[in-house]
Amino acid sequence: MATISQPPQKDDLPADIWFEIAILLEPRDLLTMKLVCTALYKMFTDLDLWKYVLHAVCHRHSLFVPSFPIDDMNIGELQRAALGPHRWSKLLERNALPLVDKKSGPLLEPLVENDYPFGITTASRQFLVPGGRFLVIASRESLGIWDLGTPGRPITSPPPLIARESLATLPEHSEMSLGLHGLEVVPVNDDTIRIAVALSGKVTL
Repeated sequence: MATISQPPQKDDLPADIWFEIAILLEPRDLLTMKLVCTALYKMFTDLDLWKYVLHAVCHRHSLFVPSFPIDDMNIGELQRAALGPHRWSKLLERNALPLVDKKSGPLLEPLVENDYPFGITTASRQFLVPGGRFLVIASRESLGIWDLGTPGRPITSPPPLIARESLATLPEHSEMSLGLHGLEVVPVNDDTIRIAVALSGKVTL
């Protein structure tokens, strides 16, 4: 006679095995699985497990880990952050338009014109570090990093400038005709990024 298997119990497997299972799944699947039974609900609403999951999501999608104060986040914030890549993908799908010929397409005008924030100009370069918290802005004179705040939390207005470095220090009575040629930002490890700025032109003494 067929029997109904018992639902899994939290103590059937060590916690580290559950954690490894969790990072193999998409975060949205974990939220679905917790509805299966009480045991899975208790497991997949564990705060430490979601910290582990968010770390895994950051590695999988090349997000800068310090964008999220993981040890200071509640479970709702952890889940929202872990679902971020999926929610972004769905947002793009919902608002995607068919490909059009750029030569025959209409010229779009901006709905609203604003002053450039953070000292951004048409000659500067910007890079939003994956994770959405840190904004790198380079000009020919300086490089700055702005903290836009933890994704999902209220934004501090104005966002603080957390680092600034002068790029072109000239001798007295000299003239500069330098231009910003490029900006590259690459991760070194979980908590470090490397920033390279290229200037081109000449300095007349």
